[in-house]
Amino acid sequence: MKYIRQVKKDKGVSPDQGFTLLEVLAALLISGILLSIATKMMFMHWRQANELNDLLDLNYALCSAEKVIEDAIRTARSVQWEGSRLQVISWDKPADPADSYYVADLDANGVPDLYYKIRSANPPLPLISYISEFSCAETEPGLWRIVLSAQKGRQNLRWVIWTRQRISGRVEGG
Repeated sequence: MKYIRQVKKDKGVSPDQGFTLLEVLAALLISGILLSIATKMMFMHWRQANELNDLLDLNYALCSAEKVIEDAIRTARSVQWEGSRLQVISWDKPADPADSYYVADLDANGVPDLYYKIRSANPPLPLISYISEFSCAETEPGLWRIVLSAQKGRQNLRWVIWTRQRISGRVEGG
């Protein structure tokens, strides 16, 4: 410590002097640059995490919708695609009226949902959100092509699924 004081005395620098204005400004400039880089990286990671979360939500929505629609078609006595609705008559329910599946925004929140209307019951039940497109086509007897699309934020996913309807009657057995 005595050596430092001696060097400062030799240069004519008082031990009571602090940093010069130029040194303080340079330190602030460097700190500002580092802070802006860190903030930009933080927002970039936050945006990527949100996009990944949206993608996971869409995958879950499509997987759930696929399961519901496939189960309905596989276990149906009769399946028809009418307009924008899938009409399904199950083996264990009376033939008229049919259950139906369709996409709509009945709750008016700006997010389309896949709805399930049980015969004549009101209101229809919302099953899965973010489903923006739903269509079915019977490509050959008993083979159905299902198209499902989902959208959330800037993410869009589209799945095409093929499923086979159980054509014959109920299998009895034990």
